[in-house]
Amino acid sequence: MKRSAILLATRNSLRKGGGGVQLCTAEYVSHLAEQFDLKIVSFSTDRRLGSRVANRIFGQSYRRQVPPRLALEIEQAMDQHKPEYVFFNLLDFPREAQNLRRKFGSSIKLVHLSHGLASTDLGIDQQFHRNASGRLTFDRKAALALGSQLQFEADYRRYLDGSICLSPLDAEIERWLGVHRAFWLPHSIREPRLDHVPLEGRIGCVATLDHPPNRNGLVEFFATLREQGAGRIQFRLVGNPPSIGKEFAEDFPFVQFLGQLADEELRAEAATWSCFVHPIFAYARGRSTKVGVVLGWGLPLVTTRAGIRGYVWDETLQPLFNTPAELARAALARSKGRDGAQNVDATAAIARLQPSREVVADRLVRFIQSL
Repeated sequence: MKRSAILLATRNSLRKGGGGVQLCTAEYVSHLAEQFDLKIVSFSTDRRLGSRVANRIFGQSYRRQVPPRLALEIEQAMDQHKPEYVFFNLLDFPREAQNLRRKFGSSIKLVHLSHGLASTDLGIDQQFHRNASGRLTFDRKAALALGSQLQFEADYRRYLDGSICLSPLDAEIERWLGVHRAFWLPHSIREPRLDHVPLEGRIGCVATLDHPPNRNGLVEFFATLREQGAGRIQFRLVGNPPSIGKEFAEDFPFVQFLGQLADEELRAEAATWSCFVHPIFAYARGRSTKVGVVLGWGLPLVTTRAGIRGYVWDETLQPLFNTPAELARAALARSKGRDGAQNVDATAAIARLQPSREVVADRLVRFIQSL
């Protein structure tokens, strides 16, 4: 008989399709459903007028994402299902965790399903803009935003028994914030291979374009590629929102913005790329879910050490890069078809390094049992 557990998750994170949040949530749910009689308590983030006004006046909108009625739904789920574990997905739940700990003590285990910390990407975005403006003076508003976010995250973690993360870096940050037991969940490769017929000069990327690490990385990469001489490069950019994609296409003539593509359209498009470029130059939150997709596709991958967080890697098989200049040179070389078969073989070798679903599930079970 399976043990009982409840999962708190936003409806948006549970919806089919979508991006990294939805893919990682589905992975978490799939693993947990195999081990537990899992009751999902879903909710929409707080969009009441008063909350929206407070967000605009005081900022710190992350404090007002959980609606007040969720407390009653949690209480009802606890009474009905008598769970041994409560899993919190994506958001921070300090008040809910505090209430559960006060009422149930150590008789239940409280576990965070991390997608990385919001403070990580907030810090990256602030530094990008400060660097672009050359600013070194104290910014009280920015300091308050980052400091209060870190404080909020740390307050939540004092009540947790454990945190399950998507990368080793996130696990270490969880420990730094006060979680005594943190575990990173490797990703098994399940995406089917492409029928790869690359066109010379064509490379591409899929990204959420308003996500600060993605946007900032693309800005740096495109500017460096232009400096080095893009030549006949066609950079095929897939993603949303359209406003940012069109802005990139206007600023950089070699960028061809395709918008959001359906799965089969995307597979057909990516099969024509000489390589997939993933320009991430800062250690962003969570896992680069697109890397797992590319490894499954079997495409040559040009990325950075920050870009492969959440995966097992061997640089003797496929090198990684640190700077926009290094990445641009590698992308230019791949676009000309240099060592094409060798690069495809390297991707396949990296894919084989990733643990199987069975191995990942076994590691997860052992971690949960250790709490």
